[in-house]
Amino acid sequence: MWLLLLLVPFGVWGGFRDRKVKRRLGVLLSLHDGTAPDLPELNAILARFNKEVAGVALGAEERANLTFRGHRITVARGQVGFSIIRRIGAEWATSERVFALCSPADKSWAKAQRDVFQKIGIGSELAAFWVKDVLTMADEMEGSNHTSNTTPLARRGSSEESRHLGQLTT
Repeated sequence: MWLLLLLVPFGVWGGFRDRKVKRRLGVLLSLHDGTAPDLPELNAILARFNKEVAGVALGAEERANLTFRGHRITVARGQVGFSIIRRIGAEWATSERVFALCSPADKSWAKAQRDVFQKIGIGSELAAFWVKDVLTMADEMEGSNHTSNTTPLARRGSSEESRHLGQLTT
């Protein structure tokens, strides 16, 4: 009984945190500058990435192109499939996640942003990263200049190329 009474506040705190993360993610995605490809084109790019990088299948339901810490990235939310190794073998799981895409040229910069990103994989067109901390990212974006004429995805094929993931309910 006492254990239950001690655990209830943690459950309530987790519920408040989940709502705050989802609210801040909405703010982050609202910063989209309109220069990205539409969702069908983004998902076609992600399908090519999924063929190149084993163990993950990214799909976008919402996205925003913005400048974060001086670099152009695409932040997306969507259902993501990934393999999980268990004692009885590997299994496939899906969950709603947040991820960031950047150009392969910006992969070193993104890897250095360890407080916010964790590497998923590097493909020929883009580099993908889990967004570990939506709250930090959204806080930094508010009040910063987050518009530009080109996005990582729009630049693909140019000399600069293209693109950056995290558990939504962290």
